Amino acid sequence: MGRNVEAPGGRARTHQFTAIIPHDPSKFPSGYLSDIGDGRQGFIIGAHNVNRTLQVIVNQRGDLAAARENFSGNVVGQSWNPESFYVEFPRGVGVDTYGQQFLDAARNFALNTRPDPIDYPRFFGIGENSNTWNVSIHLFLGGNAPNDLRGLEPGNDDRFSDSLFQGPQ
Repeated sequence: MGRNVEAPGGRARTHQFTAIIPHDPSKFPSGYLSDIGDGRQGFIIGAHNVNRTLQVIVNQRGDLAAARENFSGNVVGQSWNPESFYVEFPRGVGVDTYGQQFLDAARNFALNTRPDPIDYPRFFGIGENSNTWNVSIHLFLGGNAPNDLRGLEPGNDDRFSDSLFQGPQ
């Protein structure tokens, strides 16, 4: 998914994140699950600028609000102008398996970058950012990459190394 983030000069740029809506929510940590706006349980996960470093956050307030707006059609407060991009999973992989793999890869990214955090770009988000993370994790898992969403998409063509998403060897 993507949502607008205001850039200097009033131009909108796109922040990408992922919504996972499992068939069997009981397979996922209850602390991650939230109503995504249409009565279904799911979780929203993306990378964000936290103290000028790229950090993975589950159900970040703006991402969750944009997802709820997208799935319910209801705007609460400001509109995030959300946009969906449906990821195609590798053959034979269902949403619950992909969701578990996604959480594992996100957790590994957090652990692997903890000793040497990735600096968040200071100039309009240009460089490796949330869009880089979202595209990279889907490609690592064998899904297709979100692309061509509305607005400016800095970092969309950059990639993080697969090693950042891998667990201990």
